[in-house]
Parts: sequence; structure tokens; C-alpha cells
Amino acid sequence: MILRVVIGRTLGSYKVLSQLGAGGMGVVYAAEHELIGRKAAVKLLLPELSSNKQVVDRFFNEARAATLIKHPGVVDIFDFGYT
Repeated sequence: MILRVVIGRTLGSYKVLSQLGAGGMGVVYAAEHELIGRKAAVKLLLPELSSNKQVVDRFFNEARAATLIKHPGVVDIFDFGYT
């Protein structure tokens, strides 16, 4: 697994603070919106998978599907995109 050095960097409007976890498809980081201070989790697709269109499509489909789930035990998705 190849990990990008993202801790301390800003991705979009989010400053990456620390790594929370990793899986077969991506890495999840704790982050904070730089303008409004909102805490967030940012999930990044593993770099070695980013050239596989099927994997990228699945990653985005999962994000889209997660926006439909409204449950106190599931985090809200409020942004996704490419970096």
C-alpha cells in the first residue's frame, strides 16, 4: 500500500490533522474545514487504485449511496470530489 503524505496539508477546504484508519480501498483522515472550523473525516482512495475506472466509480457510488442514509449511527456525507 502506497500512502500519500497528507497530514498537515490542505485538501480543498479541509486541513488534514491525523490518520483515523485504513482499508483495502482507502485511508480515512481526521480533518477540519479551514474557514468554519467544522470537524470532518476525509476518505482518500489509495493512489494505486486511482487509475482503475471501476474502482473510482465504486468509490463515488458508495459516497452517493451513503448520502441517502439518515441514521444517528452513520456519519453524514456533506462533500465529495476529486483532488
